[in-house]
Amino acid sequence: MEGLLKKYGQGNAKHMQTKLNDLTGPLLSEYFQLEQQLKDMVDSDSNCQAAFATQQSTVQAEVLELIDENSTASVATRRGQLEIMADEFPQQVLETLLDYLDLETEVDPTVNQAQVRKWTSVLAPENSASANGTCFPLFEILCRLFFIQQPDQLVSFVRMAQTISDRMVGSYTFMRKKKECQFYERALASIGNPELSTNVDSAAVTMATLIINSGLPHCHVRSLQTLLRYELWDPAVKVVAQLADQSDLHLELYVILLVALLKENAFPQYCSQVMQLTPHRMSITTVLDLLQRHYKRPAMNTEEWCQIFCTDEDRLNIGALRPHLIRMLSGREEPTTETLSSTSL
Repeated sequence: MEGLLKKYGQGNAKHMQTKLNDLTGPLLSEYFQLEQQLKDMVDSDSNCQAAFATQQSTVQAEVLELIDENSTASVATRRGQLEIMADEFPQQVLETLLDYLDLETEVDPTVNQAQVRKWTSVLAPENSASANGTCFPLFEILCRLFFIQQPDQLVSFVRMAQTISDRMVGSYTFMRKKKECQFYERALASIGNPELSTNVDSAAVTMATLIINSGLPHCHVRSLQTLLRYELWDPAVKVVAQLADQSDLHLELYVILLVALLKENAFPQYCSQVMQLTPHRMSITTVLDLLQRHYKRPAMNTEEWCQIFCTDEDRLNIGALRPHLIRMLSGREEPTTETLSSTSL
């Protein structure tokens, strides 16, 4: 092990060009770097550990010390300590970082040099942290903290970061759009499952929004599936309503939504909204086939048989489907502007 440490534990070490070294060299180097980071955190001063037993003021002071560009400790060590503090005191660390970035006030269109230097470091990718401590990326940490503590604010933070980045750098429209997608993709890669959040439903909606705005392959399908996984029917219907343009994607999303609602016995409550979004190319026989195959019909007692022609929010009855089936047979009309606007995100 000592031999491997001498050979791969130094970043500038040169090795013989072989297939084995090409495969194992980077992995061993990264392993020893992680070992060194752990040793640095253990051997460093006890300020981080002491902060765990203190009040919020001490936590704030420790966080500000860790992100100070004049700190003599390595960025890797300080980032490790900040991650530990974020796990122990997520709300206090988040509030401290927000105050440090002055995010409670409206962004000034003319970003001064101090803000440029601060945000250039904050928005830098995690792997760009420099050894001399001048670059301390915070974007991913802030995204994780927002996702855990205030998931409904995460998308707004990503948009603000993009706005500040555009004002600092300035770029053509197509380059700005590409960078915007990269910010959403970075935010998405930095968060975990919604179960980690203090508000699971809000976190799931936030994750779905990040997926759509990331521009990743099949982003709309993945976003819809995320909402359906957590049985967030209203946002799921809105996603399909926003893309009800008779395209192939519209058809794919509609079938996914319809089948999920039928399987979870949630279709009766959304029958009217969903049927209005039915793609024109979808025949009535296809719709009826999906209803028959996937709808879980609840047990009915004798007294309820007389109500099969009436609408009921808890049951799928002929009365609820009749106007939509008649419309499909007689020729559909385009969804009205009022219908689509009422279901927009």
